[in-house]
Amino acid sequence: MKITLPFRPPAYNSLEESYKANLVFTLAWAWMLGVTAVVSVMTLLLPVFWWRAFITIVSVDVTSLICLWINSRGYLKKSGIFFSLSLWAIATYLALTAGGITAPSVVAYLPVIITSGFLLGGMSGIWMAVLCILSSMVLVILQTHGVLPPVQVKHTPLSILMAYSVSGLLIAFMQYLITAHISTSIQTIIKETDERRLVEDRLRHSEFYNRMVAESKILGVAWSTAGGLMLDANSTFCAMLGYSLADLKGVYFGDITHPEDNAREMDFFARIFSGELDGYTMEKRYRHKDGNYFWVELYLTCYRKNQNKEVDFFIGVVQNIQQRKLAEEAQRVSEARYRALVENAPEALVVYDVEKGKYESVSESAVQLFKIPKADFLKIGPVDISPKYQPDGSLSSEAAKSVIKEAINGGKPVFEWTHCDAQGNLIPCEVRLVRLPSTTGVLIRGSIADITARKAAEMAVRNLNEELEKKVKERTAELETLNHDLFRFNTMLSHDLRSGIRRVKSFSDILLRKFKRGQTDQTMLGDLETIVQDAAKMDGLVSGLLEISKLGSKPVQLKQVNLNETVAAVVSDVKNQWLHKPNEIEITDLPLLNSDPILIQQIFANLISNAFKYSSKNEIIKVTISSATNSDHYLFSITDNGAGFDMACHDSLFKAFTRLHHDSEFEGTGLGLNSVKRFVEKLGGRIWAESVLGSGSTFYFTMPLRKIEPEG
Repeated sequence: MKITLPFRPPAYNSLEESYKANLVFTLAWAWMLGVTAVVSVMTLLLPVFWWRAFITIVSVDVTSLICLWINSRGYLKKSGIFFSLSLWAIATYLALTAGGITAPSVVAYLPVIITSGFLLGGMSGIWMAVLCILSSMVLVILQTHGVLPPVQVKHTPLSILMAYSVSGLLIAFMQYLITAHISTSIQTIIKETDERRLVEDRLRHSEFYNRMVAESKILGVAWSTAGGLMLDANSTFCAMLGYSLADLKGVYFGDITHPEDNAREMDFFARIFSGELDGYTMEKRYRHKDGNYFWVELYLTCYRKNQNKEVDFFIGVVQNIQQRKLAEEAQRVSEARYRALVENAPEALVVYDVEKGKYESVSESAVQLFKIPKADFLKIGPVDISPKYQPDGSLSSEAAKSVIKEAINGGKPVFEWTHCDAQGNLIPCEVRLVRLPSTTGVLIRGSIADITARKAAEMAVRNLNEELEKKVKERTAELETLNHDLFRFNTMLSHDLRSGIRRVKSFSDILLRKFKRGQTDQTMLGDLETIVQDAAKMDGLVSGLLEISKLGSKPVQLKQVNLNETVAAVVSDVKNQWLHKPNEIEITDLPLLNSDPILIQQIFANLISNAFKYSSKNEIIKVTISSATNSDHYLFSITDNGAGFDMACHDSLFKAFTRLHHDSEFEGTGLGLNSVKRFVEKLGGRIWAESVLGSGSTFYFTMPLRKIEPEG
């Protein structure tokens, strides 16, 4: 029954490394099992040493297992160093705790020196000997000065004999193992050398060999033994690596192969030696003489000795593909750079295959813009993400064919297009198309920019322009109306003033002629009264115009107005002018108003004064003042029981110098209601009236419902 021990070392390309790794494996297991067995027997014979035996066994077993694990991971040199130093540390510890330089365990330094020499080679055995001598000197110094603790156990002749016997047996056992390994190595080398000579002889007499060596100027050709030792190579192969043929002979292929590729190639070798494969092809890296690696494509074939399929030698054909690899890497970097540009471009980028009628590729920006998964995106075309009709009324399918045809013919159309996302939301876009070079089909690249914000800005500008045009038209109409009113106003004003002036002049001439003739009579007083009345009328007319001009040109100053107080003051002033007439005034509770206090006072003053004037022919003047609040304005009304007017004349009611009653009935200038209309409109309201001739009138006007700012 064959026992397989764990922690086997890996396979190495170098025979020397393989032998050393196996030697470490053998020595570690032999040291661990041998020391454990011998110390256990000594403990049974001399139980007094049980605690030292326990420490020895645990230390040896733990360090040996660690060494085996390191060796199994492929760290050959590290495992040898660790194993040698561990043995030295254990021997030194036992000497320190068991009598110093006189302890039998000091003899353990000898196998430590021998083991390190064989495992590490070179000067390692000498350096370990120096370390052991220095350790012994330290033990002597410590023991001489009484630093070491007193020996708890007295060494008997039997214990010393057993310690030396064990050390001698261990040394002999190690020498046996090492000698056996050396003998095996020598036999293997002799066998390899013999096989190499046989293979070389067969190759030199091979027509294939001669033809490959002589004719191949592009491909490198090399031959190796079954163990990977190079036998021969053509000049092309030598030139690839920068070595001469003499330098390459005897070199293992694993020594000139990149470590990562060695690991990949071991699987192929295992399958060849098992008979599964006779060769393989792979891309790998060789190390040039200058230390740089370069890429090759290897075609390896094995030749077998006999029907047992035992591998005889390998022939490898190598092509230098470094330039191709560099070009592929440059292409990969270029594609990665292009992909990064595409994926991070603010606009959506798509490539459309015209023949297939589907997108070939889309950027991440396109996926986000249209909210369609990339896998689904590659199953559709531009018409599938467009509404049936474009804003101009054209069919999307027909319009798309037109611009795609233009791009196919070499054009680079730029146009606005309405797309729609997965939820059906319309997306105004600017699209740029260009045909891509391709050998497999007709490809069109589309750059799609979302112009929703731009369209919104254009719409805002368009609306603003329309609003401005509307305001200009309204202002123009207002100016035309004002010009017309001004013309009419001037005409009426000129007529009224000139009429008054002619009357004053006429009566003045009459009086002047009478005075010249010395005539004085009662009629002269009437003429003078007429002159005074006409002068007063003209003065009132001019004063009214000046007041309208002054208030109309003054900017509106909004303040909190208590209408109850304002209206009460106006009513009081008007009553004082009509003390001889009884009156009944009803005022409902009026609101606080955010308005211009002077203009609002003038509005109420004119309307209330008119209500008194046109109701003065009644026995009792009755006036009602009320208000109502709506969603965005106040509504005020002033009702009287006066003469009223014909509603057919309503449009003329608020025109300047227009009066619906003769001066003989009710005096006036024709400016009051016109000024009231101007003041109401200036404050953002409007005014109108309802009346029945002979039954009184009601004047309505509105004021905006403005927020009242706290004073101070």
